[in-house]
Amino acid sequence: MPSQRWHIADADPERAARLAAAADLSPVLGQVLLNRDIDTPDQARVFLNPELMQLASPMDEFPDLAEAVSILQTAIARQQRIAICGDYDADGMTSTALLLRALRSLGGRVQSEIPSRMTEGYGINHRIVEDFHAQGVRVILTVDNGIAAAGPIGFARDLGMHVIVTDHHDIPPELPPAHAILNPKLIAESSPYRGLAGVGVAYILAISLAQALGQTQDLTGPLLELFTLGTIADLAPLTGVNRRWLQRGLRRLPKSQLAGVQALIQVAGVNPEQDALKPEAIGFRLGPRINAVGRIADPNIVIDLLTTDDPGVALERAMQCEEVNQLRQRLCELIEQEAIALAETYAPNLQNDRVLLLVKDGWHHGVIGIVASRLVERYGVPVFIGTYEEGDPTRIRGSARGIPEFNVFDALQCCADILDKFGGHRAAGGFSLATENLEEMRSRLRIFANMHLQPQHLRPLIEVDAQANLHDLTLDLYQQIDQLHPCGIGNPDPVFWTPNVRIVEQQVIGKDRSHLRVVVAQDDDEYGIKAIAWRWGEYCPLPSPIDIAYRLRLNEWNGQMNVELELIGIRLPGGVPIPDLPDPPPDPPEPASDSSPQSSPSPVSLPGLPFPFNNRTYTCHITTVEGQRELHIYNPDGQLLATRPRETWGFLGESRAEAQPVDVSQPHYFNLIRAALNALEIAEKTDLLKKKDRLLAEKDQHISALTQQLAHLQQQLDCLSAEQPQTPRSQTQAEPDHAENQTRRPATIPQPQAQINTMQNAVSAEFALESALPNQQASSASPTPSAPVFPKPAFPKPAFPKNIKAHLGKKVWYCLNPQSQQDLQTAQRLMGESGGETDAAAADYAAADYAAADYAAADYAAVGRSLCAVVLREVVEPFITALGEYWLEQTGDTQLGDLSLDPEEFKTPNALHILAMLLAPTWQAIRESALKMPLEPAAADLYVLAGNPDDEAAADARYQVTEFLQTWEHPVAGWMQRDSTAAASLLAQVGQLSLGAFGKGRSLYPWQLNGLQQKILGKSAKSGLLQSIYGGS
Repeated sequence: MPSQRWHIADADPERAARLAAAADLSPVLGQVLLNRDIDTPDQARVFLNPELMQLASPMDEFPDLAEAVSILQTAIARQQRIAICGDYDADGMTSTALLLRALRSLGGRVQSEIPSRMTEGYGINHRIVEDFHAQGVRVILTVDNGIAAAGPIGFARDLGMHVIVTDHHDIPPELPPAHAILNPKLIAESSPYRGLAGVGVAYILAISLAQALGQTQDLTGPLLELFTLGTIADLAPLTGVNRRWLQRGLRRLPKSQLAGVQALIQVAGVNPEQDALKPEAIGFRLGPRINAVGRIADPNIVIDLLTTDDPGVALERAMQCEEVNQLRQRLCELIEQEAIALAETYAPNLQNDRVLLLVKDGWHHGVIGIVASRLVERYGVPVFIGTYEEGDPTRIRGSARGIPEFNVFDALQCCADILDKFGGHRAAGGFSLATENLEEMRSRLRIFANMHLQPQHLRPLIEVDAQANLHDLTLDLYQQIDQLHPCGIGNPDPVFWTPNVRIVEQQVIGKDRSHLRVVVAQDDDEYGIKAIAWRWGEYCPLPSPIDIAYRLRLNEWNGQMNVELELIGIRLPGGVPIPDLPDPPPDPPEPASDSSPQSSPSPVSLPGLPFPFNNRTYTCHITTVEGQRELHIYNPDGQLLATRPRETWGFLGESRAEAQPVDVSQPHYFNLIRAALNALEIAEKTDLLKKKDRLLAEKDQHISALTQQLAHLQQQLDCLSAEQPQTPRSQTQAEPDHAENQTRRPATIPQPQAQINTMQNAVSAEFALESALPNQQASSASPTPSAPVFPKPAFPKPAFPKNIKAHLGKKVWYCLNPQSQQDLQTAQRLMGESGGETDAAAADYAAADYAAADYAAADYAAVGRSLCAVVLREVVEPFITALGEYWLEQTGDTQLGDLSLDPEEFKTPNALHILAMLLAPTWQAIRESALKMPLEPAAADLYVLAGNPDDEAAADARYQVTEFLQTWEHPVAGWMQRDSTAAASLLAQVGQLSLGAFGKGRSLYPWQLNGLQQKILGKSAKSGLLQSIYGGS
């Protein structure tokens, strides 16, 4: 069954009814309007009749429009050459054709060029600029590109040409040095012009120029038709001014006076007798024929089609578009089949990887983006797909498509340093890279996906508008829905759902039996309503009863019109999704005969292991039959496939008695068996690793206990040493008889002078500064009793990485939150380029006395705060946020015992102590007395065992956290689970060391900063906290 997740919009029956009454609509459509943020009668009237929309003049909205019109007016008046640089997608080609038509009609000398998709890629480039200049072009006009082309446009200006940029893509940090830039992303977000595609910007420029020249007659209509084609084919949002102009354009298209549009409608088989074309007729019938040319052929075919007035030429070009589109369809089918076969080798790990990266030689660059979209639909994960450059196996070029919770552009940015080029937006992107960087890219994408996606995200999301009764799905309701058109991006077709329907009939249809035709009924109706489920053939038979989600469709046949459903969602009644991981059926009873594998004794089997294959979930286990090992695989429908090693035949059926022999060397069975064996191998290795972890944990506990015993013994020895100080060397040399006597009798309490001498000599030896002791004469054994002077310590310079990014490694660096990256770079900058303290700080340390009050003058609090902020952001924030969501879902409460799970209460170093308590009953902490010492104490004096293993409340909280960590898919969870005591110790120590960086009256001493950065960033071969979490070396 399709594995999906539903999001049903919150119902507001009272407001929906009032809004529907004001708009003369069904209440169910009132809810649809509310879901589109239309909540007043006035907004509803404007939405249903966009001609009521109050539009500001484009001249007032686009600051550079007047300048662009002036440049073109001058060029036309002086008969200067104008060149258009377009793009090879539907938006770019229709934009180019629109401005060619307009400028020629207005008397301009105009030409166009589109860069090669295969050899040059997107956008204007230096080669095109050079060619335009050589041809005498004085004005360059970019359409659907140029906003990110600062280099080529600056080059054009250097050559003395005027440049006008018309584009709709995102604004880069550096705007190009054009004379005029028209881009809706540069105007107010509330503007109705904000959603324009490239062809919409070109349309505004053309109409504004025609108005300035007083020549709008016979031009507005044809340009509006081209605007309509390009806007819908480019999937621009159908809101604001787009909605108003599209309603006009859709009414014109069936009776278009453009020869190319009529020819395209003819070859596409669209019914021109309709009063108006639906957007889906353009999006699914006309648009692909235009786009196909830009993908795998010469875009000038489309330019000729849309600019010619000769019906013969138009029909010829339309036929070429049709042929190219058919070739594109065959290419897509072949590449999709190969991609699916390749993807199945990764399918067993998709739940862990959460992203799919496929690369194969021989795939066409122009269609792999379409295949990526289909694979997203099939597997429910983001897909990155690439192929090698023609004739160059060392370079790869690819496309990417995402899912709602995954930002494709951000993922590509995480790979920026290993990519040659990349671009795109949240939902899609493109990239190129060296083949040698492929596996590094795969690794980074896996890390990024695991950081941003949860397991539930890996199922397609069905957005549902409102609940409807099947009895209410009438032709009148369909006609009311028609008032919401045009539907598309920003205004999707309404999706309804009906609970607890019966499947009356179901049948697999289509030449490849890939679609499902069903009849559904509600309650005790004898007759139901027909429905189609595209690409659901493999899910037949559907269970009954079920909840269904659907769109309404109109079926016209022999003059009869009937409402039908297009199924897009299904789940078990009561809101339960179709289970992803069904339990395997029990083994069949033992038959009487054992003459064949089907009739073998029922084996004792291991529990079934679930694994994904071909977008379904199977279970498998290894068992023994007749003394031979057998692999058993169960599908979700209860069928069993049994096969033995080195045999090409297996048996398939619901029971052994009914099983039929099958050739398991066929690709489907072969790949299924390989996926099952991979899953079993991974499970076995995982079990071994768990056992190893348990043994290591026991070993660590034993070592920890011994370490504590040694620390206790060391303390006792230290106490004894303090009670029996050694005699200073000078005294021993000067008074040998006295020293001899000391060894023969019990120690006596030393005199004050001797104690001072002992302390001073011990400090001198520790810091190797005997020659620098003040007030000390060469012949004197000790300073005078009345004025003991302590030496100034040799303060160690805090060691900090010179290049924090290189120190952590790219794998770790690109997993960090951008703000964490900034904090680490700030810390590096504060420490100075030398990798240690700044010169001013070094001077402070040189002048500092041993007294803590003076020592605070050389504080490193700002660096410490930056390091602590990274840990709070990377560990505490995601942990507490996810734990709070988990606990709220489990109990409906935001309190875990006495602990509030509000993230706002975990913004200080004290939060790290709380996390330690939630992870382990005891942990290694730093002594409070040690934290007050300006110089680092000896190891025996530094650490102490903390925690309270007898605290029952804390133990209960730890149990709940352990349960949570097993469900939380995040790198931090894996780190915490590997060794909870070590994680607790590290967090507690980081929190303690950070305290010196916060609050008044405290200082962060050099040894504390050293410890802090080593625990967080690591040192030499020893990983720090960040490397341990994100897998760096």
